[in-house]
Amino acid sequence: MSPPKPRPGVMNVAPYVGGLHSVEGVADVIVLASNETPIGPSPNAIRAYQSASRALHRYPDGHATELRNTLGRRFGCDMDRIV
Repeated sequence: MSPPKPRPGVMNVAPYVGGLHSVEGVADVIVLASNETPIGPSPNAIRAYQSASRALHRYPDGHATELRNTLGRRFGCDMDRIV
């Protein structure tokens, strides 16, 4: 069996290189187009991260059961229909 081959021209596409942003006279540029914020994370996000940080070494539930169940309850739909 031979390995898959990309379509012609695909390997000629230049890879994306994230932009470096600089503004003369500004030491710490905030790039709003990259979803950066000058005000930092919300206290709720910090608490959520701190809570999750005790288990970051574990693989998450690949079926996102808790998330799908919560979304199903919130929007009144069967969690099995949420991908």
